Amino acid sequence: DRMKIVTLVENSAMNEAFDSVHGVSFYIETKKHRILFDMGPDDTFIKNAEELGIDLKDVDTAIVSHGHHDHGGALERFLDLNDKAKVYIRESAFENLFSEKPSREKVYIGLKQILRHEKRIVFTKHFNHLDNGVELFSGVEANRFNPLGNDHLYKQKGKILIKDDFDHEQNLIIKENDKHYLFSGCAHKGIVNIMDHFHKLKNRYPDTVIGGFHLKQGLSEEDEKESIESLATTLKTSNAHFITGHCTGEAMSNRLKESLGEAIEPFKSGKTFEF
Repeated sequence: DRMKIVTLVENSAMNEAFDSVHGVSFYIETKKHRILFDMGPDDTFIKNAEELGIDLKDVDTAIVSHGHHDHGGALERFLDLNDKAKVYIRESAFENLFSEKPSREKVYIGLKQILRHEKRIVFTKHFNHLDNGVELFSGVEANRFNPLGNDHLYKQKGKILIKDDFDHEQNLIIKENDKHYLFSGCAHKGIVNIMDHFHKLKNRYPDTVIGGFHLKQGLSEEDEKESIESLATTLKTSNAHFITGHCTGEAMSNRLKESLGEAIEPFKSGKTFEF
């Protein structure tokens, strides 16, 4: 029995048969579960699932990685078409979250707040054991390689906006056939810190890491090269295989590939990985 990870949403598509939109959604099939990790912002995940012959009504567990619209904007659509899956999410994912545009205007990028009262929503703690081999964790400490792109992201506190601390971000661990898979939506807490936290929990690194690494950066070319090389060296020490896309940015992915070679590959709408 092979585990299947299917990319339902990414910023680019594998070919013309699939739609793409800025966002992330993965359908994951294990021996015991049909899991949806993020839904993206709109109906794209539904269209691509249909194209791939995946029935989203069969999903038994849904997870929203964090409170940004490009990952959970389609939550209501999912709740409408699937009547059984619980949706695991951090309570803080329903806070008012904003992004600052180059014009300095701050734009709401959060979720539809009324959905927090849906019966099937389950608010997660810093560690949740959902089932044998399926766990969620948050509470990652931002120690090193923190994404510079976080600087323009805010959350509301009382009447003012403060820098987002990403308390609303959580990560998924799946253990299947003696392999550990780590899923991160955007890695706002920094992919290295998330992997360090995984190591604290499991006393080992994951075999495969899947998700966006939020590396869109406004550094000078020289600093960028240095930061990517240093990041790649650190990632390499884990001996993990990386499947990345979305907010990693194409230029950054290519740079990482120069250092990591075969250990890194892209995910795109419509692409399936089997393990």
